Amino acid sequence: MANPDLPNGFEAAGSFKRVGRYERDADSSVPICPGDIVFMAADGNIDSVGVDADSQDIVGAALTFATGSAAKTDVMVADDPHQVFIGQDDGVGITVSQAEVGGMADVLSTAGSVSPIRSNHEIDISGASASAAQLRLMSFVQHPEYTVGNNSLWE
Repeated sequence: MANPDLPNGFEAAGSFKRVGRYERDADSSVPICPGDIVFMAADGNIDSVGVDADSQDIVGAALTFATGSAAKTDVMVADDPHQVFIGQDDGVGITVSQAEVGGMADVLSTAGSVSPIRSNHEIDISGASASAAQLRLMSFVQHPEYTVGNNSLWE
């Protein structure tokens, strides 16, 4: 049976190690949804990964929603550098196998949905390799609806 293709962003594996409050850039028209991976921009504010090519210093995963508007917005972020997150791979480009465990991959930062509010961030598995990228693929998540293969859940 194929894994369901249901991108839903990134959630903490287990309990939160730390949660911090950050300001979202006032000049961003892209909303931040819970589960979006966020980065610290050069101006000290956060934004959704992939929105600003100048910096990709990942802070963590957003826990609250911030509309795309001209107003600065506080966003709560699971930001401990040792926090493990669970996310789904996009199932595109390669046939996913045990060989990807321990490798690196980037975030596929598709804009989230605002009605209902839902992140569409997922793991860009087509770029999985041993070289530098945004995420380390730690292991497959054991889940009754998912198996090792495309659209897997990862830690």
